[in-house]
Amino acid sequence: MLGFSDHVSRHWAELYPLLASSPVKIHQVNWLDANNLILHSELGIVHCGNYHQDTLISQLEQLDRMRELPKYLNSTNVRYLDFRDISSTTAKFRSSIP
Repeated sequence: MLGFSDHVSRHWAELYPLLASSPVKIHQVNWLDANNLILHSELGIVHCGNYHQDTLISQLEQLDRMRELPKYLNSTNVRYLDFRDISSTTAKFRSSIP
């Protein structure tokens, strides 16, 4: 856990079980920015935005539905998955220009 603070401690008791039971393995939680919960998952980095329990449940379900993504995208080209707007999730790619 990166960024453990008073803000995080208020939510940790409900957040941890959600992450632990996620069908997609979560390796690390980055909450250095209180406005953007970032998960390091087996599918890559996921920007979740502001934490709300119901929203995170939907985001984890969406992440599970994307399990096949590595078959279609080279993960080394993806910077992160943007789940901040769950109705319009996107992949942010690395620039091909150095």
